[in-house]
Amino acid sequence: SLVFTLPLVFHFATHGIGHGVDDPAQTWSLWWMRYALLNLGTNPLETNYVFYPVGINLVAYTPTFLNGVISIPLQLFFSIIVAQNCLVLFALVIGGYGTYLLVHEILARQGIHADFAAALAGAFYAFGAWHINYVVAGHFMLLHNEWLPFGALYLIRLNRASWKNGALAGLFFGLTVWTELTLGMFLGIFAVLYWLALALTQRTQLLTRQFVQNGSTFLLIASISLSPLVLNLWQDLQRYGYYLTAGVGRLYIFSAEPISFFVPSAQHPVLGTWAQTITNANTSYAFIGYAVLILALLGATFQQGARVWVMLAIVFALLMFGPTLIINEINTQIPMPFALLRAIPLVNANRYPVRFNVMLMLSLTPLLALGVVRLWTTTRRKFALGALTVLFAFEQLVIPIPLVDLGVPKIFETLGNEPGDFAILHLPLGWRSSVMVEGKQDDKTPFYQTVHHKRILGGITSRIPSFKVQYFRELPVINSIIALENGREVDAARLEADRQAAPSILHFFDIRYVEVNHALTESKVSEYARAVLPLTEIYRDETRTVYRVTPFTPPAIDLNAETARLYFDDRWGRPQYYHDGTTYRWATRANALMWLPLEPKNQTLIVRLRGTRAQQPLSVRVNGHAIASFHLSEEWEEYAIPLPRAVLHDGLTEIIFATTTQPVNTTRQDDYHIGETGVISPVDICAIGAGYNAGRFGEIWVAGKNVIPNQRGYHLVAINPRSGAVESIGRFDTFADPNESARMAEWIMAIPNGTIVAGVAIDEVSKHLQVEAVMALHSLGVASDLRFQFRMGHAFIGVKGALEGQALEQVDGRLPTNVYVGKNVASREVAFALGGLGLR
Repeated sequence: SLVFTLPLVFHFATHGIGHGVDDPAQTWSLWWMRYALLNLGTNPLETNYVFYPVGINLVAYTPTFLNGVISIPLQLFFSIIVAQNCLVLFALVIGGYGTYLLVHEILARQGIHADFAAALAGAFYAFGAWHINYVVAGHFMLLHNEWLPFGALYLIRLNRASWKNGALAGLFFGLTVWTELTLGMFLGIFAVLYWLALALTQRTQLLTRQFVQNGSTFLLIASISLSPLVLNLWQDLQRYGYYLTAGVGRLYIFSAEPISFFVPSAQHPVLGTWAQTITNANTSYAFIGYAVLILALLGATFQQGARVWVMLAIVFALLMFGPTLIINEINTQIPMPFALLRAIPLVNANRYPVRFNVMLMLSLTPLLALGVVRLWTTTRRKFALGALTVLFAFEQLVIPIPLVDLGVPKIFETLGNEPGDFAILHLPLGWRSSVMVEGKQDDKTPFYQTVHHKRILGGITSRIPSFKVQYFRELPVINSIIALENGREVDAARLEADRQAAPSILHFFDIRYVEVNHALTESKVSEYARAVLPLTEIYRDETRTVYRVTPFTPPAIDLNAETARLYFDDRWGRPQYYHDGTTYRWATRANALMWLPLEPKNQTLIVRLRGTRAQQPLSVRVNGHAIASFHLSEEWEEYAIPLPRAVLHDGLTEIIFATTTQPVNTTRQDDYHIGETGVISPVDICAIGAGYNAGRFGEIWVAGKNVIPNQRGYHLVAINPRSGAVESIGRFDTFADPNESARMAEWIMAIPNGTIVAGVAIDEVSKHLQVEAVMALHSLGVASDLRFQFRMGHAFIGVKGALEGQALEQVDGRLPTNVYVGKNVASREVAFALGGLGLR
């Protein structure tokens, strides 16, 4: 392991493995496990120390929870860098040893005792190019597949007499899923396929007493070990929707091609450059090696014991091809077995078909060993085996391993020594998942948190609900930073508005320091920060500058201001406006949360609330403490919530309003007039359309139901003006197709006069938008013309036959556009309305 990770051994305490992209954040996850358990005493499966304050669910990330626990003693006695490097070596050693045991068992069942054959199989699993490339990439969650061979070993023993085989199979399944959830799914697929293949090839009776007993024990222990992760993830999916399959368009990028198995890794020190001239297919994680292929083919000739592993290897190889077969980067549209997995919940969260490589390579190890046995019989064959072993060692090479310096500037130690729970604003500022980047990312930023222990706004994860990035997109100041990082401009009016909003932003997050990495931050972003934020420079070196935020008088909390978005999580609707400009919002869940930046002192919060019905019960929890309870009226009333010093602390105060909900369309306490059309809607309608730079999403909610898909283009919904029923829906991609404008015009012209029409533009619609479509929109009362407004969002609610300009509408490219009648909520239910608050 030390040899195959050279030159790590010479930089063991200062450098980490990888390119400094994903690996620093994966190392951060080890720190978070220790810090959450030992320092905070909190649930380590989620965190708001990154993506602050919305936080992320780490089960949907790749945090290797088990490794975090194992690493705690190493972190305490050495450092987090040493801990991560030790775990890399641990994965290689234990994975190879587990494979040795598995193959030794399979050979022994054939009456074969060949330790060298089993050891060579273990070496292939541990040090094959497919595996070492995960080391190179710093993808530690996939590198740590060391428990899979042990799980496979005891799964093939389920028909043995001892109940311990089922228990140990369950134990190693638990170790696998607590290291990486996807690998647990792989192990489950292996179990099903192995016993199915055994039944087909050897007519093995599965429902024996021993198998049922061991299988039941395995399922019980596996279910217990899996349940905390599944429950945590299920709660997240219930709240945010099924976001695990976002980015399925990348399936083809991370699928293998047939040639992938036969061309050496691009990371090979000798053959890598040549390999890249042969193909652009994904070879790094699919290359088997000619020595292994020859030995496996020889092993496949064993009549007994080999057929099951041949079948498994074929199935897993086919799964690596993805949903459809790709040859020479051309999608043949020939369906492949992976497409079947797309229909299975949770299993379809795997967006990278090539990751089935671990199961292919594990299935090949018994065949490799049997091939070795074939060549062990004569001296001449042993010479051939020696040549193949040399070839094996050469073609699997992936050296040298890239290293990244994980030294943390001393200034972060200084900031970490400052008492208080506050945030640091790192520039560049960005949020990244495996399929999305917003802003610009300094990949080492999360790792710096392992030293300063302060909260940060940005972060890196694998899968994330869209709300948790959209929250930041819609904040003043933050929105401008993102725009500048993406090469867009901030005009003078926006700059002045951001200066006015900056105190509220800084106070809310309690940002006390701003760090600027000049190597990664655009000069326009640095200039903007100095122009908008009250900063005093305290540190500078050749790479970065650190500023202290100059003290200022905290502004009052204003729910009518642009900064009001700060205080509300996803369980609230968007603002609704009275004629005097004041606002209110509907809560959409039974437990609606607000974040408020409050001083830790005795005070009283005055809130203006309105229920959905008379005598509606509502209770208030502050930072987890039950504080007050009321019965709401259907009219606006003020309520006093005492905030004793004992329940407040540094950082944001979390206030949860707990009550019951009602379907959206059961109460009509809002304004249902559709602009100046003179028509009153019979149902609640909320239309949201975001252009390319504002989030690229759209929804049209009618009577508490979203009726359109989230796809690029204009979406129009025709609604009966008497019943509120949705009569027809049209989608028109006027970005991609010149014919869509004519089709949209025809669709609108076919609608009877008086019909209510809600519409949104998502992503980009201007490229092929033609005059006939614009004129048809005018017939709905719409005034805007997006033909020359690139990447703008558009939302409107109009009436067929209305005069131009009478519809409700909004056009914007910076923020999502939003119009509504009735309740401005993207939800089936509402709980109560909040119309203002104050402190005394």
